[in-house]
Amino acid sequence: MIRFLAGRVAQAVLLLIVVSAGVFALAALAPGDYFAALRSDPRVDPAAIETLRTRYGLDRPVEVRYGVWLAGAVRGDFGVSLAYNMPVTELLAPRVGKSLALASAAWALGWVSALVLALGAALRPGGLIDKLTSWLVSTLLVLPELLLASVLVLVAARTGILRLGGFGLALLTLAPGVVPVLLRHARAALKEAAEATFVEAARARGIAGRRLWVMYIFPAAANPLISLFGMSFAGVLSASLVVEAVTGWPGIGPLFLDSIAGRDFYVVTVVTLLMAALLAAGNLAADAMLYALDPRLRTPQ
Repeated sequence: MIRFLAGRVAQAVLLLIVVSAGVFALAALAPGDYFAALRSDPRVDPAAIETLRTRYGLDRPVEVRYGVWLAGAVRGDFGVSLAYNMPVTELLAPRVGKSLALASAAWALGWVSALVLALGAALRPGGLIDKLTSWLVSTLLVLPELLLASVLVLVAARTGILRLGGFGLALLTLAPGVVPVLLRHARAALKEAAEATFVEAARARGIAGRRLWVMYIFPAAANPLISLFGMSFAGVLSASLVVEAVTGWPGIGPLFLDSIAGRDFYVVTVVTLLMAALLAAGNLAADAMLYALDPRLRTPQ
């Protein structure tokens, strides 16, 4: 188990290094930097701009900047926000908790809704709930989150039922986008497991009802759902960045989008790295659960 997890941790660390290097490389390819807009202002001395670029290390080659940043990141120093002139970690700390709270609530609501509806559909194939889930997945997959967010913001502004910038508005905007992907996979996994040959053999032996589901169908459907578990939270958090900006929830979303527009490079780097770290952590947790539940993974090849 320890050797298995150590290999996965090494892969996760490599992923974070590749992601951070990729962000630096993309920034180097983009024209200009944070101080580019100042060059068009005749009131600003060009020498002052170069002094600022030197202070923040923007005059160095990209590989040198990346090496310096990586060495600092190992010590917990992820750079300074150019727009706010403060460490990125201090800037993001109060916002990360709000984003994680919103994403966690939407993720949990999505999983509970998906599993309940998928179970209802699997219990009665072709029934009302089965048809309802098919319609719900098709509808929500083509419904743009920005459109839903705009509608809910308008309703909140007109009626006052939901507070602009409040948790409820952001959750109701984000959660519907979480449900269809989870529901589609959960529905397919449960249906496939319920129709498996070994399940039919169990039915032929007289095993039915709750015992059949608990002993045969749920374990067979668990593996694909656990794999999805690892990726789903990072996906929800990524989607929440835009939802937060539209609904006014004070998470990292508005700051991240402003940082992209303003080329506040280190903020963009750290938020992107946070997304990758959560994806890696989710996959690591899923791998650990699969390793514990599936004896095939523990068998030497």
